[in-house]
Amino acid sequence: MAPQPDGGGLLKIDSSKPLSLYLHYPFCANKCAYCVFYSEVIKSDSPLIKRYEEKLLKEVEFVVKQRKAPFETLYIGGGNPSLASIEFLTKIITTVTQLGDPKEVTIEANSESLKEEHSLLFEKGVTRLSVGLQSLNREHLKTLGRKVNLESNYRAIALTNKWRSTYNLEVNFDLITSIPNQTIDEALGEVNELISLAKPHHISLYNLTIEEGSELAKQRNLPFKGDQEEATLLYALWEKLDSLGYHQYEVSNFALSNAFQSLHNSRYWRLEDYLGLGSSAVSLLSPVIITDESDLTTFGKSDPFSTYHKEELTPTELMESHLMMGLRRDQGIDKREWTRRYNIDFNAQFTTPIKTIKNFNPNLIKDGEAYFSLTREGFMVLDSIVLLLCQNL
Repeated sequence: MAPQPDGGGLLKIDSSKPLSLYLHYPFCANKCAYCVFYSEVIKSDSPLIKRYEEKLLKEVEFVVKQRKAPFETLYIGGGNPSLASIEFLTKIITTVTQLGDPKEVTIEANSESLKEEHSLLFEKGVTRLSVGLQSLNREHLKTLGRKVNLESNYRAIALTNKWRSTYNLEVNFDLITSIPNQTIDEALGEVNELISLAKPHHISLYNLTIEEGSELAKQRNLPFKGDQEEATLLYALWEKLDSLGYHQYEVSNFALSNAFQSLHNSRYWRLEDYLGLGSSAVSLLSPVIITDESDLTTFGKSDPFSTYHKEELTPTELMESHLMMGLRRDQGIDKREWTRRYNIDFNAQFTTPIKTIKNFNPNLIKDGEAYFSLTREGFMVLDSIVLLLCQNL
């Protein structure tokens, strides 16, 4: 598909409509063995970095000029945005906040690249820091291909503890579980240790997925866990987090209170509009999906907005996305919102598959008057339930 002359639709957005902004910084110091997200491992003095940053900043400046209202949220992800210069990150944040402060400004960081100087970003408007620890076990870090020593993780935890008290900063830590050779006791021990050291506002606990094309997928000799073993491990961790005060508000996300839920990611799960800029970034301006080419060189050399592609989703595709994203949340699908969006009654549309699920195992779902959601047991078979419901679209 050829690039759209209007930047895939990015130049024609309602300037006052609620909108979140995602910015992709694709550079990494190394590629982790499990990762399939678009990222580039290049030297820190590569001219590609400067070209990329200049182009991304131009696109951000243009979009900001078109808007009348602040962005709902700003999320700078990667890659590893903490490799970017403080000067560049400050320019981005200052440009976006010209419109007013978003309700939440998040930046991702890998533990090994966090520095004291990153505290300047919290003075400029960053309100939430998401740190990729992945594991607090030396051997499991090696399995994941995280070229980082364990001490870097502990140093990052100490830094965030200091920043939290100084800047009223919200902190999330990422952990990965179901790692080959990881026992339940080890996984529970890591959760206990992290909470003992940091008591973070939020924890993202991801089940290791062996993605085609990743380095980990090529390591056939590793003892990858089967479905039942994964389910047993996950359930034990979910119960542990619950006992420690962390509410599972989404399949992989846990918050100490509603106030600490990720506002930006919640907009994704509710299928609310967001704008994505940078290589591989995706936008949803419903019913239109806009995607940028996953090519660093092309992005850096091209004119602003010339590398984005537009695709209009059908009502059926939107409903599929709504089911896939909405049922990840503990709240589930708002039936009234479903009717408002698609002009069809949720209960009437899904009478047959819901009856099938109840007959098979009524403990998988909660079918209330206002919401349809999955239980913790239902989360374990999320994909199967979504597939069954999609047959009635």
